[in-house]
Amino acid sequence: MTDLFSTTTTRHHHYHYLWLLPSILLIVVVLAWVTTSVVHSSRHSASSSQGSPGPLALQHRSQGNQKDVTIQDIKHSSEMLEGDEHHNIMEHAAAFGLCECLPPYKQVLHQCYYANPNHRLDWDRAARFCKGMGGHLARPTHIPALIAFLLEHYPHVVRWYLGGSDLAEEGVWLWTDGRPVSDEDWKPSEPNGNTRENCLELCFSNCEMERDQTSSITFPSLNDESCQTTLNFVCEYNASNCVLW
Repeated sequence: MTDLFSTTTTRHHHYHYLWLLPSILLIVVVLAWVTTSVVHSSRHSASSSQGSPGPLALQHRSQGNQKDVTIQDIKHSSEMLEGDEHHNIMEHAAAFGLCECLPPYKQVLHQCYYANPNHRLDWDRAARFCKGMGGHLARPTHIPALIAFLLEHYPHVVRWYLGGSDLAEEGVWLWTDGRPVSDEDWKPSEPNGNTRENCLELCFSNCEMERDQTSSITFPSLNDESCQTTLNFVCEYNASNCVLW
C-alpha cells in the first residue's frame, strides 16, 4: 500500500510540472531571437564601418549604368571639407556625371546648357526665350569649360549672349543671380561701352563680326555689347540634382 501511494504521489508531481513546459519553451524562443538580433546588428555595424568610404575616399563602382555613388554621398562628404579638398570632391561629382540635363540641354561639368547656332535674338528676348525653356541666360561658373563646349560644337559662331549686365547700375556688372562678373574674365580694355553697351556677351574673336572663318581665339572672352544687338545666346537649366560648387 505504501509503495502504491509513493508511485501515485511521484506521478502527481510529474504532472504538476507539465504546465511549466509552454512557459519554458516561450523563454527559450525569446532568448534565441534576442541573440540572433544582437549578432546581426553587430555584423551590420562592422560591415558599415569597414565598407563606407570616407570623405576623401569616395569610390566609383560601376556596373553598366549603375552607380553606387549618389548625390547624397557627394554632398555629405563635401560638407565636411574646406578649400581645395571641397573643390576636389566636387570635381569627382562632375566626373561621375551626377546631373540630369533634360533635352535639349547638354551637360558641361555640373551645368546644363542649350545653344543654337541658327537662333539669334536681342538680349531681352533671349532672356525671355530661355525662361520659356524653364531656364535662364547662362551664368557659367567655369567659363573656359563653356568656351570649350561651344568651340567644339559650333566653331564658326564667335559671339554668344550670357546672363549678365550692368542694367541695374552703370558700371556694376552682375550675373542675373547677383554674383559679380570677375574682372579677370573680361577681354583686354573691356568693358568700354559705357551706357551704350550694357549686356554681357561671350566673344571669342573679332567682336564686330557675328561669325569668324579664322582659327584665332582670344581669351579672356567677355565683352559688353548693346542689348539691342541680335546675337546667338546660351541658355542654362538648373538641374535639381546637380552638384554645385
